[in-house]
Amino acid sequence: MKQDAIKTTILVGLICAIVFLLYKRRRDTPVKMSDKMLKELYSIKDALIPKKYVEQYRSSDNNGLTIVGTIMEQTVDIMIAILKQGTTKEMIESLVRNPVDATTIAEAIEVVGTQIVGEISKNKVFEKKDVTTTGINKDGTVVSSETRTIFRPNQQSMMTIAEKGVRVGALKVLDDTSKYDKYYEATKNILLDVERKTNPDATDERFPTNDVFKTQIMPQLREMISSGRIGRSPSPPSSKPMQSAPPTAGPG
Repeated sequence: MKQDAIKTTILVGLICAIVFLLYKRRRDTPVKMSDKMLKELYSIKDALIPKKYVEQYRSSDNNGLTIVGTIMEQTVDIMIAILKQGTTKEMIESLVRNPVDATTIAEAIEVVGTQIVGEISKNKVFEKKDVTTTGINKDGTVVSSETRTIFRPNQQSMMTIAEKGVRVGALKVLDDTSKYDKYYEATKNILLDVERKTNPDATDERFPTNDVFKTQIMPQLREMISSGRIGRSPSPPSSKPMQSAPPTAGPG
């Protein structure tokens, strides 16, 4: 059961990534989703390397950005190469067939993403500090101390981003009960298509009804995220008075 949940989560993540790339910039109905995605990926590459005659990303004033930009560029190139393969295009065409479903999931992703970006803009992901180290030779003599600047992830910021970004963003999606019917249709259609294309024994009966989805699954998911401890401070102690243990019988 746990493995099935993990597989479903991975599949949902892959579909969400595909949908997000496809519908982030425009909401018009494409003729072919795979062709639309290729166009979007090429536009991302153009944004990374705006000069058409330049084949590789290089930063003129930031050596570190040269590496980061190259990683981004090569990632897009790899995605384009995969998407150009015939079987990949066929799979994408057959998985997310309804533009309304794609837009529904994309909008939910955007809600969470906007919340995360907002928190990142207010919390520094990396912190900088000066440290002084003193070395000792094998014979016990002390080497002169050295002060240097180090950079490392800001743990408090990461906790805040997880708490107020990921968790709050997800709760915003789950709290909008007016869209539960749309979420049901989108997840049902997409997940069943994924199931049909990956599992030879797939049957539509495996997906819950709309009523179960709205009254059980979504509330349980909300409760799980709301009470989750990822990125959260420890819960305050309960205000209920502690009950005394029953008296033990004395000797005799």
